[in-house]
Amino acid sequence: MIDSRDLLNAIVVARTGSFSRASEFLNISQPALSQAIKKIENNIGSPLFLRGKRGVITLTKIGEMLVNDGQPILNSIEELNRKISSMPVTSHETIRLGISFFYINHLLPQILAGFREKYPDVIIDIREEISEKLELLLLDNEIDIAMLPLPLDHNKLEYQVLRQESILFAMPKNWHLHDKLVPSIVGGFPSINIMDTKDDPYILLKSHPRFELFQDLLFDTAGFKPHIRYKVSNWDTVSTFIENG
Repeated sequence: MIDSRDLLNAIVVARTGSFSRASEFLNISQPALSQAIKKIENNIGSPLFLRGKRGVITLTKIGEMLVNDGQPILNSIEELNRKISSMPVTSHETIRLGISFFYINHLLPQILAGFREKYPDVIIDIREEISEKLELLLLDNEIDIAMLPLPLDHNKLEYQVLRQESILFAMPKNWHLHDKLVPSIVGGFPSINIMDTKDDPYILLKSHPRFELFQDLLFDTAGFKPHIRYKVSNWDTVSTFIENG
């Protein structure tokens, strides 16, 4: 995994073209910076820089991708921190937060930890609803803010992207498609050609209109209709069925 500090270290080395100048800018020792870059390279399994004569460095293709894609991420984090810092939050204020049933388990705890540390006296009134209902609650001023997936149905709402998500394909441990998996070159999950799954049974979600839209778009783009064996209402059921083959 790569965090924001890793991105900053790599980008500053790339921009300055020197580990010594980068360490001065970052106010850390050169050995510490070298170790930090080495940690990133070990995590992704590929070098980021090519060291030449007289300390001159150039980026590898993986390094170029990391720097080019990482800079907008750092800019977004900086902008988000600036907005949070400028929020006129007072002691004992209540924030009405709307969130889907999925995100309250898989996203909210990470965000609330940092917020609670900065604003310990703020009361957060949480309301769980499906994404479509959350948009209506925002328009009716029944909640102050919501966390939900894009795209939005109503153009009167403003939004800030918090993170990019991936749609994951899950299968039992001994499923025959394991030999079709393609390892990732930068770490993380392997990938699979969805066409290799067209003859296999699927478990899909229902009662999640926005995710059902993603599902339909995925199969329409691939050009086949999935063989649906089960339709279930929550992610835990999907996981349990798959774990049991």
